[in-house]
Amino acid sequence: MSEAKILVVDDNPNVLRAITLVLKHAGYDVANAQTGEEAVTRAQAYAPDLILLDVVLPKIDGLEVCRRIKSKPELASTSVVLISGTKTASISQAQGLELGADGYIARPISNRELVARVETILRLREVDEQIQQHQQELQHLIVERTETLETIRGATVDREVRMAELKDTIRKLRAQLEAAGIKPLKDDPFK
Repeated sequence: MSEAKILVVDDNPNVLRAITLVLKHAGYDVANAQTGEEAVTRAQAYAPDLILLDVVLPKIDGLEVCRRIKSKPELASTSVVLISGTKTASISQAQGLELGADGYIARPISNRELVARVETILRLREVDEQIQQHQQELQHLIVERTETLETIRGATVDREVRMAELKDTIRKLRAQLEAAGIKPLKDDPFK
């Protein structure tokens, strides 16, 4: 999990530096941004696995940044966790989650809990990616099996047509043999 890329967005340089150091110490590749505009630009260039996004930012707040990131096809699967020390009410958290955030952290938070939450989000992301990969593999197998079944159905229909033709030919031959006065064999395999 340590190869994961995390973008930390906070307008407070001290908080930004502290979170960056904690995550780097935990082994993550960390980039940062101090404004909403910078966050969107950095996210597109850096392609992070996770964005830790302060809700209260100048000009464009974290909620709008989250909405913009989630609306971009190339970033839609990026995990976004909102962080706030002031907008911690349930309604604020619900609003962030409704905009597509994958989590919401209320400050203050210990370094240990922050790292644990980051690890959890990244594990869930990895499991989701595995599930999507398995779904694609299953879809491929379904297509292959459907094609095989169609081939078998076609062969079965063809075999039934040939059997009907063969029975008709045998019936005609029997009629010709009987017309010529030849009696069928006692052990006729085509009865």
